[in-house]
Amino acid sequence: MRKKTLKVDIIIIVVLVLIVAAIIVALTIPAKSDDETSANVQHEYMNIDEVADKNIGVMLGSVYENIISKNMPNANISFFEKASDMALAVTSGKIDAFACSQVQAEQIVKSEKGLKILSGSPGVLDVAFAFPKTGSGEKLRDEFNGYLSEITADGTLDKFKDKWLKGNGDPVIENRDLTDTNGTLKMATTGTTEPYTYIKNDENVGLDIELAYGFCRKCGYGLEISVMEFSAMIPALASSTYDFAGANITITEERAESVYFSDRYTQNNVAVVVAGSASSAPTISDYNGKPVGIVTGTNYEDPTLKYFPDSKYLYFNNNSDVGEALKERKIDSFLCDEPVLKVMHNEQPDISFLPDLVTNDQYAFGFQKDSEKADTLREQFNEMLAGLKADGSLEKMTDKWLGTDESAKVLDTTGYSGENGTINVIINTTELPFVYLKDNETVGLAMELVDMFCRKYGYAPNYEDADFNSRITGLVSGKYDIAASAMTITDERKESINFSDPFYDGGIALAVRTADIDPEAAQDTKAPDFFQSVADSFEKNFIREDRWMLILTGIGTTSVITVMSALFGTVLAFLVCMFRRTGSKLANIISDLYVKLLQGTPIVVLLMILYYIIFGESGLDAVWVAIIGFSLNFGAYGSEIMRSGIESIDAGQREAALALGYSENQAFFRFIFPQATVRFLPVYRQEIVSLLKSTAIVGYIAIEDLTKMSDIIRSRTYEAFFPLIATAIIYFILAWIISLILKFIMNRVDYRRRKRGAAK
Repeated sequence: MRKKTLKVDIIIIVVLVLIVAAIIVALTIPAKSDDETSANVQHEYMNIDEVADKNIGVMLGSVYENIISKNMPNANISFFEKASDMALAVTSGKIDAFACSQVQAEQIVKSEKGLKILSGSPGVLDVAFAFPKTGSGEKLRDEFNGYLSEITADGTLDKFKDKWLKGNGDPVIENRDLTDTNGTLKMATTGTTEPYTYIKNDENVGLDIELAYGFCRKCGYGLEISVMEFSAMIPALASSTYDFAGANITITEERAESVYFSDRYTQNNVAVVVAGSASSAPTISDYNGKPVGIVTGTNYEDPTLKYFPDSKYLYFNNNSDVGEALKERKIDSFLCDEPVLKVMHNEQPDISFLPDLVTNDQYAFGFQKDSEKADTLREQFNEMLAGLKADGSLEKMTDKWLGTDESAKVLDTTGYSGENGTINVIINTTELPFVYLKDNETVGLAMELVDMFCRKYGYAPNYEDADFNSRITGLVSGKYDIAASAMTITDERKESINFSDPFYDGGIALAVRTADIDPEAAQDTKAPDFFQSVADSFEKNFIREDRWMLILTGIGTTSVITVMSALFGTVLAFLVCMFRRTGSKLANIISDLYVKLLQGTPIVVLLMILYYIIFGESGLDAVWVAIIGFSLNFGAYGSEIMRSGIESIDAGQREAALALGYSENQAFFRFIFPQATVRFLPVYRQEIVSLLKSTAIVGYIAIEDLTKMSDIIRSRTYEAFFPLIATAIIYFILAWIISLILKFIMNRVDYRRRKRGAAK
């Protein structure tokens, strides 16, 4: 017997090793280059007419099905829950194209390499908020329309649309402060329809979320936001579970039969997205329309808006962050000072810049305005600069810090007398070659100038490292005496601060990936290996924007639902089992009806009935609705498991106990049930594991469980493999932990195992 068991174990181990090896081999196969991919593409679609009879994806419950059916009657329509799944289906060749709004398509194409938008549009959509078709829903809709009229008239709506729909920067909702004077409104949304509603840094953001906060603030409402599938929102409103919904909802006559719509607040062209590739661009104009980075608070914003009016703008705090974003293909370019880019290229060869300067600038230090002390400091600094320029010292210093001889790049930080006091200097240690960290020391051209200045005029410097956008504010507030960096002299800045004489003449250049302007360099660069790819994907999906917090929240929700449902379901199963033992025919009929009804109803349908109908207007939290639903379901199956275990005990056990003088209940609880427990616990353990896996569908009733959080991450990163595999692994670990706990309980319950353990 032991030999047979050993053989089975060996076979299982071998199979698992082969499966893991196959996965690793599949993942380590190098991806095809763009040239190889394009060579294998048989058809390069250019306009919507070419896909009129192809397989086109649409979101389930959206209006795009009607648009495609009407304008492309020969197309074969496939349904998906979210846009990220459609993008993956196109890139993997499962469908030829998918339809969505123009704004959403632009977001997807900029985030997902290998997709493009076809020319032409099959229709135009009116977008609005939706409200329950009730008296209170109508009243709320009228209030919302009043709010829309107000922000349309004063231009606020246009600012919101520019902020979220045109991709100007990295938008956030700045004011979330609300009062609940008139009660709290419950809003239904998807959380996966960027830029209208999505989750960033564990918060709901987007145009629709901003409008919802603005409306609630104006009318004195609190706001409670629930994330759910798009297809579930209209039923949720129809059942009055929510007060309103916003998620790029298109106005249709069919939907208007179930809900009230607000006035239109924007329009969307329907776009069709297919697989395609864009060519690399060697000129500045070719980067217009591609994501571009801007360092907050710099003078790069105005030329960026001028040269890239059609681009999406992403804002970063410093040059290091924007450079990393370029390498990671989050952006395709960014403007930066040409001397900074020279050093950045030396440090990071995969970042380069175009040779033509966008602007010619002069760089200087910043000082407080309208301050006697600041005027004195500036005069002294200019005096020192004039001397350094006259004897050629400044030119030598510049060559040193912009050169490649690292051994020469050191500072003498001694000799500060401090006899004339301390000066507060704001710096930013991410601006090579002016201010940066080297061997844990702050160095750079600007730092050397400050050190020389303090020694010459008897000051002691007090440095504070801060982001660039804090400098002007810090000088204006009087917190700092000097801003030491390569600040471009502009008329606008002169209104707030004073500048020293320029210490460097340069300009702004466009930073791009070296591979974009030098294909041979791209060929020389080796693709990351499997483990590096996993590490990069882990960073993107879990570390960036603290997305690991979403996973932790999802694990907590899933665990709570599983544990609570198992406990309540077990109690319910036992009660049903005992109900049957009463011998009453009515009790048996009720028990059988309960078991058959629950076993015959899909759990997702049961949850939706409970959430939208039975508890629709009760205000009961969705998690508790899920616990009730799964408890009812688990109780039905658990009662059958217990009944089977009890009936497997020989009737002679009961008769013997009664013969010894035990009562009916004593015979059951002392002899029958303990033996039955040992027999049904293995099946019971598997049922709890199945319960854990079944909770993956609670997203249908606006619960952000583990699976839903994974969907939210995928909707933001458009990566399918890593989030799904990670989610599967987490479920496996949770199931394994549950199995270990139940196995321990089984060992404690089974007296024969305890006896064998004691004998050992």
